[in-house]
Amino acid sequence: DDRSLVNLSTQLQVPSSNQALFNLALQAYQESARYYNFLDGQTLALKAVTMSYYLSFTHTTGMYMPLFMEANVNVSQLPPYILFTAAHELAHQRFFAREDEANFLAFFTLSKSQDRYANYSAYLNAWTYLSKDLFKVNHNLAIELYRALPAVCRRDIELEDAYWQQFKTQVASDSQQLNNEFIKSNGDERGVVAYDEVSKLIVAHFKATGQLDEVKQTKLAKSAKGL
Repeated sequence: DDRSLVNLSTQLQVPSSNQALFNLALQAYQESARYYNFLDGQTLALKAVTMSYYLSFTHTTGMYMPLFMEANVNVSQLPPYILFTAAHELAHQRFFAREDEANFLAFFTLSKSQDRYANYSAYLNAWTYLSKDLFKVNHNLAIELYRALPAVCRRDIELEDAYWQQFKTQVASDSQQLNNEFIKSNGDERGVVAYDEVSKLIVAHFKATGQLDEVKQTKLAKSAKGL
């Protein structure tokens, strides 16, 4: 499958700026909106957080401001994660409030894009979510699949993890608890757990569209197989 991480990680051209990443996210929605009109919508603001490094102390990758319909992205992350976060926040701008749904739409639109880097971002983030679930049920298989990833994927995952490890503080813990209560106050009793539950939507998507057998040998499907 040409969308597997093995294929997508070769000859990658990383966008040259944060704005280029934002443009890729917008382009992905525009492409998908041709076939799914509910993804169409006016993007009022998609902004890089000026002091992203300090925002990282709260373990926040992005924020949506409903009053101004403004999407804000922590740009201290690695490029594939900046792109995924931008696509996630664009889903909120299109009135998808639930965090797992916003994550799924980020995956869906980026995976359908004509741009290979957008595809890479989609599948790298999907693999990350799926592997978390797999790790809980089959620790050894999760490690085996991780070691089988292309070097560029492991590099991005490890660098991103190392970045966030330095911010594991009480401030981050308190911030996550506040976010947990905020999500619950908006009608989703799962709280921050909702973010990770995108893995169920990804697996359901591939099952519903008959694509699971088609990509059975990819790293994504091998991860999903353990759920």
